[in-house]
Amino acid sequence: AIYHPLHSTSNAIQIRLCSLLPGSFGDRINCRITNFDLNSTLEFEALSYTWGDLRERIPIEADSETILITKSIATALEYLRSESDSRYLWIDAISIDQENNDERNSQVALMRRIYRSAMRVISWLGIRDSSMDAFVEM
Repeated sequence: AIYHPLHSTSNAIQIRLCSLLPGSFGDRINCRITNFDLNSTLEFEALSYTWGDLRERIPIEADSETILITKSIATALEYLRSESDSRYLWIDAISIDQENNDERNSQVALMRRIYRSAMRVISWLGIRDSSMDAFVEM
């Protein structure tokens, strides 16, 4: 299973991070999903995005298993992936076990803190085109 239980105590709050593994543009997306203490000094980025069409799913590798993510997230990861370095990302659709209601509820309650703890929040609007230019300049 790619989702190991999250354990939180008064001193430690666990979240999952997706370590986006290096690859070339067009390669299948590959990542590792690991539990981390939100209070640790590990630097991570949080991805904010639009879910897009939930029926359009793209397979990626997560801990040697195939999972399906939305095309919007897959496109973002393709553009964010480095050819040489891994990148720690918090992405709600991947970092939270969406099938576990208790976990989903507790992690959603932490989202403000997760975004504040991230060294950077990336807002993915989609692939840039001329219609976005005015918006991006704002």
